[in-house]
Amino acid sequence: MRWAQAVASYAEGVLLTTSATARSQTRSKNPERRLKQASSPTVGRPMNVVNMQNRTPTSEGTRAPEFSASREELGGCILIRVRGAVDMATAGAFLGALAADSGQPVVIDLRETTFMDSTGLNALVTARNRGVAIVLRHPSKIVRRTLAVTGLDNAFTIEDD
Repeated sequence: MRWAQAVASYAEGVLLTTSATARSQTRSKNPERRLKQASSPTVGRPMNVVNMQNRTPTSEGTRAPEFSASREELGGCILIRVRGAVDMATAGAFLGALAADSGQPVVIDLRETTFMDSTGLNALVTARNRGVAIVLRHPSKIVRRTLAVTGLDNAFTIEDD
């Protein structure tokens, strides 16, 4: 219950903390008392949490674009333009865009990709393991760093031109 309220409040931009007395009372052996305290967290000094309501992973300071993966055929290859964050919520759609139905090489334009987590990387590796020839074009700074940290920058052809 308390976790759900904290998540909801965080989404609204409010930071919740629990005072030292409430923390000690939460450890009480009385379940009714714990439930009552958990349902009414105290507002106090913010913890080391950054309010991300108006922040984005982009350096421009604007809101992150919605995810999209457009697919088009260009003279012997398939071009996929990825926009927004490739994460757990969007990796399925990303993998669907990578599906190899024609055997043509796939060029993925990542210049407008604001974030890619392990599920996005897994989609790339899964497509490669299915026999799709993949070229990553213009990966954004954050995507390039993710690829480098995981060692996948050596597993894919990366074009920066």
